[in-house]
Amino acid sequence: MRFVIAVIIFSVVILIHELGHFLLAKKNHIEVVEFSLGMGPRIISTVKGGTRYSETASSWRFLCHGRRRCGR
Repeated sequence: MRFVIAVIIFSVVILIHELGHFLLAKKNHIEVVEFSLGMGPRIISTVKGGTRYSETASSWRFLCHGRRRCGR
């Protein structure tokens, strides 16, 4: 039971960390390609405002994938 609680707490900490990347990228006009709950094959996904939001097979990990736009 302690292991499960530790994994949940760790997952929440990682989610908050990646959400910080996401929010700062959006604020600084950096294109966020994907914000994903997990890594691996997508189970469900949607695209909104140029960003793909997805849930993947291994949902205990999180991903924020950004790309800096060239040009001004």
